[in-house]
Amino acid sequence: MKKSWGIMAAIGLSACSGPTVAPSAGSVGRAELRQAAPLASARFAGDIGDAAVQVVQSQRASLGLGAGDSFAVLKADPDFAGFNHVRLQQLHQGIKVWGADVVVHGDDGRLDSMSGTLAASLAGLDLTPTLSDGDAMATAKFDYANGATRGATLSFSREARELVILPLESGAAHLAWHVSFFTDVQAGIKPGLWHYFVDAHSGAIVQQFNSLHTLTATGPGGNARVKRTWTNNLEVTQSGANYLMDTTQYRTSNLNHGTSGAGTTYSGTTPGSRSSRACTAAATTPTPSGTARR
Repeated sequence: MKKSWGIMAAIGLSACSGPTVAPSAGSVGRAELRQAAPLASARFAGDIGDAAVQVVQSQRASLGLGAGDSFAVLKADPDFAGFNHVRLQQLHQGIKVWGADVVVHGDDGRLDSMSGTLAASLAGLDLTPTLSDGDAMATAKFDYANGATRGATLSFSREARELVILPLESGAAHLAWHVSFFTDVQAGIKPGLWHYFVDAHSGAIVQQFNSLHTLTATGPGGNARVKRTWTNNLEVTQSGANYLMDTTQYRTSNLNHGTSGAGTTYSGTTPGSRSSRACTAAATTPTPSGTARR
């Protein structure tokens, strides 16, 4: 469901900072992000997810963890060779620790290795928020609106919020509201799935990022080490001097930087006069801007 916020042109957006909350004594704690230490091998019977949790929690001291640290199973999967891999999320006093998860590996009824990142030595953090999740969401939206055209009406969808512990590379740790929302192209801002971490005591924005990535690029594809060039024929339909990427099998649409709707059929220039022809894709073929769907 989309929600719209009206922003009047007379309001100075740079002055909007959302709710103000006085910092509490435990607004910043300490934590050490570290690679998971080697796991002492252990045999198991029964559910592998439960076994992985028990094995890791039994070795908390050697991993730099305390009695308040626990783990929850995110997923358990065997690979093609029959090895088992269980991904665990670290919790501290029942609160998710952002970026702290490990994968426990094993086979033949034995768990014998672990990889991933843990937040060790968590301390000095007040785990009772003084800022509400609604105020955190409002803070994030105010920050987003700072980049919008004045007077625009902003729409937000896919809103989510959760309380997390956010450990930083600096050694600091914050109790934070992780709030997120999706926006389409609007008010001069590109589309995004926006993530904000708002300190649950001070109300300050600790981190933010857009997880919807866009890129304009040309070239053969692949990567810097392995080049890949596509040389197959592409079925298109002739339309005067142009071709349309619209056949009985495929239709390629240009959404013009949008994320919904039918868009317009992508077209380009090609020689010849056949009503339907196979066009070879080459480096000189025009590239659509926006999102192509099939």
